[in-house]
Parts: sequence; C-alpha cells; structure tokens
Amino acid sequence: MSPCSEAAGFSVVEILVSIVIVALLVCVAVPAVGTIRDDGRVTETLELIAEFEKAVRIHHEETGRPCVERSDRDAKWISAHHLTSPQGYLGWSGPYLSAEMARGEDLFGGDVLLYDDIAGGLARPYSSSFRLGQGISARRYQGAGQFLALTKVPEDLAREIDEVLDDGEVGDWRRRGRVQWRSANQGTLMVLLLDL
Repeated sequence: MSPCSEAAGFSVVEILVSIVIVALLVCVAVPAVGTIRDDGRVTETLELIAEFEKAVRIHHEETGRPCVERSDRDAKWISAHHLTSPQGYLGWSGPYLSAEMARGEDLFGGDVLLYDDIAGGLARPYSSSFRLGQGISARRYQGAGQFLALTKVPEDLAREIDEVLDDGEVGDWRRRGRVQWRSANQGTLMVLLLDL
C-alpha cells in the first residue's frame, strides 16, 4: 500500500484539540483588544486636550481674551466658535483649530465645550470651581479661566486621563486638581486649560 492511498484527514481528537486552542486564544485576545481600544481612546483624548490647550494659549497671547468653542446644537453662531471662525476683535489671527467640531465627533459621542468662565454662565452645570493643590486647604480656582468639558466620558477612562494630567493628585480625584469628573451628561470630564 502506498502512502498516498491512505485517507487523509483529521481525527476527532485533533479537531477537538484545535477548537480548544482557538477558544483559549479568543479568551485571551478579546480582553486585550478592549484594553488596547480604551488605551487608544485615552491617548486620543489627551491629544485633543493638548490641541485645545495650545489653541487657547495662542489665542490668549494674541488677543488677551478668553475664548469659547462649542460642538453642541446650540453652537450655530459665530460667537460660539472663537477658535475656528473669524472674530472681529483685536489680535484675532486664527483659526486656532483646524475645524469646528460637530456634536458627537469626539471619541465618546458627546459634546466638546470650551468655557471662558468657571464660576458663572454656561459653566454652572459642570463646576463652580476647580480645587487645585493638595489637602483640605487646597486653593479653589473660580472666575475667568479656560476649561474644557467633554461629555459622555466613562469614569474609568476619566480616571486614566486624570492620572496622566494630575500626576497622582491625592484625595477625591473626581473633585480635586486640574482634571475633574462629574456624573452629569453620562459623565463629564473637565480640564482646566488656562488659569487667567
């Protein structure tokens, strides 16, 4: 009998072993893919924050004014886009961002809102002050200043972003430091960009 005349194929045991190996690989790979995706979202969010921080600083250096930028449905007017739409005030030489962000364009499907006042106006739904520094006697920051609010940010990703930007701030991470998080609007991450 020649070797070619035998029936080629796999035994039931070989097939079962292959299935078990594939199942184990899937069990290991699926959580890793989720972690990679979350790490990617954290990285992209940090890049977005850095882009806004740079734009805000340049705008302030050139104009001496704080600015606003909004991606939500109420932001149809030029006055809601100081960084992307030509403004008539002295020193404006933008655009400072490449384009206006539309609602849902951020990584979490929420809004990107840049505020020019921490204690009043439209900022009230999110924060009345930023508690900066360490311990009970932490300095409270309120009034004119630039802060970015990103809505629909999950708490676990907000915590990772906080760890990077606040560098291990002690106490209640959600309410202390330059990064704060509120459960409003399916999770709102707030980042103080410029202390005026």
